[in-house]
Amino acid sequence: MQENERLHLLGFGERQQAPLWKIVLIVIGGTMMTIVCGGTNAFSVAYGSQLQSDLQIDDNKRNVLSGLALLGLYFVLPSGYILQKFGPFALGAGSLVLASVGYGLLPFATPHTYPLAFILLCLIGFGLGGVFMAALGVSISISPTGGGWTMAVVSSGMSLSVAFHLYILQVYKDKTQCYLDECWRSYVRFYMIVLVALASAGVSILYLYKKSDYPHLRDSESPSAKSIQEEDDFEPLKQNESREAKQDGLLQSFKAFKSPFFLSLFLGFFVGIGSSVFILTLGFDIWKDYLAAKGVTTQPSIGPYLITMFSFFNAGSNILTGILSDWLASRSILRYSSFLAIFQFFFSLVFVVIGILLHYVAYTSFFAVLVAFVGFSFGCYLVVFPAVIAETYGSQNFGQYFAHLQISSSIASVIVPYISGSIRSSAGSYEYVIYGFAGLLCFSSLCMFIGRSMSK
Repeated sequence: MQENERLHLLGFGERQQAPLWKIVLIVIGGTMMTIVCGGTNAFSVAYGSQLQSDLQIDDNKRNVLSGLALLGLYFVLPSGYILQKFGPFALGAGSLVLASVGYGLLPFATPHTYPLAFILLCLIGFGLGGVFMAALGVSISISPTGGGWTMAVVSSGMSLSVAFHLYILQVYKDKTQCYLDECWRSYVRFYMIVLVALASAGVSILYLYKKSDYPHLRDSESPSAKSIQEEDDFEPLKQNESREAKQDGLLQSFKAFKSPFFLSLFLGFFVGIGSSVFILTLGFDIWKDYLAAKGVTTQPSIGPYLITMFSFFNAGSNILTGILSDWLASRSILRYSSFLAIFQFFFSLVFVVIGILLHYVAYTSFFAVLVAFVGFSFGCYLVVFPAVIAETYGSQNFGQYFAHLQISSSIASVIVPYISGSIRSSAGSYEYVIYGFAGLLCFSSLCMFIGRSMSK
């Protein structure tokens, strides 16, 4: 491969008409947006217990509340359609308003009007999901390959978002000395201020994005599509000559559900995000069960940092797997989907080891590290699944096809915390859930290989 082609695939080639400063500035703006999009992910750890106590709701309702908060974040079908029709700036601005309204009204929930919290957290999730989709869509569009460093950096903002929310909240608590149950209302208002300050600046920067600056969005065929067509005859990846220039209609995009390959991706995303949400929402409960099973009565120092470690593993994976998978795919060494299948199989083994440590091995702080390490898989899913969609259906069609895929993660975000909690209540341990995800990840990995072969 010539040097100019190699630079082009990384986003710095001669055909890239937009100046480098503009690309970097857009990536910075997108990252400013995504780093405030994890408010619903941080809900359980940040102020979930205080809201539960103040609104006098039981554990089951709190699990449902956590699920609904994530439902809005992951159900981005409306956002994908808006991104496709009106562009990232309109989607980002409108979604920011929606999330701000949700944050502004949530503190008015009381024990008598607690259903309001269910509605508003879901509303916040929809707003944050739209902001994330706007930033992610731009980061994919400005990359000729649909992946690589632009998407990896923007996605890393989302991955660091939980740690960011927990850190700034701790700073706020230290300044205000407000730790009571009713203080969750001031926490929510504080998050709203941070969201508006950072996301509004990021959305403003997105105004710089113009499709005309990126030749691969208007050329008859993208470099990545060409290289893939030359490589083999995999049907979903055989773009017609105007694939990148043409936008599929909404009804046409639903035909993806007839493709075995897309269905295998749908299952893979469901299992991958579900296993990550399981740790993200119930990680501390798993840790408490582990300590109780080992007879440890004093909280080890590593415990409080479990979710923070999860977040940093997540962000590190965004950068590493995003750049690595793009490098392998651009050189026809390993397709994005094959990369995902191998990754999911590896993490099925990680879940097996977690289950063994939980039940059969004496106490070790490595258990907390391994649980947090699941965040590394989360980071991979956040960057490589979107790259598969952009590679398969074209960057121009990313919004609505990825929105279809996100239906799976929406379902997972709602049912995983509830079902996991129910199994824990019945069995007295999360062991069965852990082994269940190990089996599902292995099965999903196999299905991705089978789905691909069936679509040839």
